[in-house]
Amino acid sequence: MRRSAHLAPVLLALVTGAAALGCTSSGASVATPPATSAPAGTTATTEPTATTKPTTTTAPDDEDDTTTTKKKGTTTTASGSDDLPGVNADGEITDARVIREFLFNTVEQWGEQGLDPEQLAEGLNATFPSLDLSGYQVDSTPTRISTFSGSVQEKGENGPDNPYVVVFTVMQVDGTCLGGIIYGYPTATQRIELEADAGDRCAAMPLYEARVEGQQLP
Repeated sequence: MRRSAHLAPVLLALVTGAAALGCTSSGASVATPPATSAPAGTTATTEPTATTKPTTTTAPDDEDDTTTTKKKGTTTTASGSDDLPGVNADGEITDARVIREFLFNTVEQWGEQGLDPEQLAEGLNATFPSLDLSGYQVDSTPTRISTFSGSVQEKGENGPDNPYVVVFTVMQVDGTCLGGIIYGYPTATQRIELEADAGDRCAAMPLYEARVEGQQLP
């Protein structure tokens, strides 16, 4: 009995220490990184974090959309941008083809989630921290990509004759503007690559109106 009494404080200390370690371990959770798509030339393997079906925007009216889409709580810095393809050390786009290919790959490989501008913005910002998506009426800049997500036809249900479409414009530091259109049903997989003419606005809405709205896409 004296031996048991002697061990009791030791056992109590061990149990207390283990409990303390357990509390520390459970309290220090590891943050789950946002979903990303692989840069141009590679394939995306990470699925987006959201599981709900995306809500695509309908064809807009005459009101301007000045919204910049970015995941809540993120910051846009140029840290590490010199190691990323298509952007310089200041995080500005130097090769719009790389960013366009990245967006094409993300939309296509994420399926329904790739039609959601918020998911697309999350994937872009996670891989290219200095870049954001903006609304369809906002002109693109070397750090901001104008984006529209909706349907080919302004009215009517989506289907093979009225597929989903994502339109975006990407501007380089030298002023070159490239356009991208990706469409399809039930997900967007068909790509159209465009280069804006000199003097044209580098924004998704003018591109949508000129090349998509009410038209039969190839």
